[in-house]
Amino acid sequence: LIRGDNGSGKTVYLRSATTAYLFAQAGLPVLAKEASIVPLRALHVLMASSENTLDILGNAGRFEEEVIKIAEIIDHPMSGAMVMLNEFFQTTSYAEGAQSLYHILQYLSAQHICWICVTHLLDLFELYYDDAYVSKIEIKNHKAQLYIPEKQ
Repeated sequence: LIRGDNGSGKTVYLRSATTAYLFAQAGLPVLAKEASIVPLRALHVLMASSENTLDILGNAGRFEEEVIKIAEIIDHPMSGAMVMLNEFFQTTSYAEGAQSLYHILQYLSAQHICWICVTHLLDLFELYYDDAYVSKIEIKNHKAQLYIPEKQ
């Protein structure tokens, strides 16, 4: 789970991870100091609708397009797949968007589908507060660091 300010490098981080997975799947070298990449059964890359020109229904709104995209994966879960999500559900209220995305990510995990999610939904980090299985990364000044929440 990745968060950071606008322009901090979150999307670049996600695209770099996606490229590394694609290179590894194709048998090409991964240019990194260190990498642990397992073969995937499928790789799904879902960018926020504003980052592309795809309009699935011809006149759907951004939120509606994002729901359709994620529903296609949920309707046909494939254990051993990877889902890369970039800033999904930004058009709803932050609390509702975080709750919706949390349940989707929980479902993917239960189906043994790995995921990396870039988000501005700060409530999502709180929902994963005590989850030791989900790494929470904060990107500041183009540097990634593990997010360690302060005890309240």
